[in-house]
Amino acid sequence: MDQIKESAVIKRSVVLDGHKTSVSLENEFWRALREIAAREKTNVSKLVGRIDRGRTNVNLSSCIRVFVFNYFRSQGASSLITPLEGGKRSLSEYGTSPILVSPEPNHFQTDK
Repeated sequence: MDQIKESAVIKRSVVLDGHKTSVSLENEFWRALREIAAREKTNVSKLVGRIDRGRTNVNLSSCIRVFVFNYFRSQGASSLITPLEGGKRSLSEYGTSPILVSPEPNHFQTDK
């Protein structure tokens, strides 16, 4: 029963290009996004902004799920415990065609 509660869809606001938008994801994906953001030395809004800029005609929530899946799949099971090697891998490795994720840090909007 606890596992069902954990998988509930949670709607949160993120800032994309200076505007708040709502994103609905399961709690596990929110946790994974926070972990990826920490590993990549960024925040969730900036990470979602990268994902958003790379998508084409795909629901943002679905695109985020694919990104998270590909990120951890490329790391192997040990990535859930071991941080990335120096945080040097490009986030573009974790997108899927035609969804591309820009690794360019200068394309971010701040959360301020």
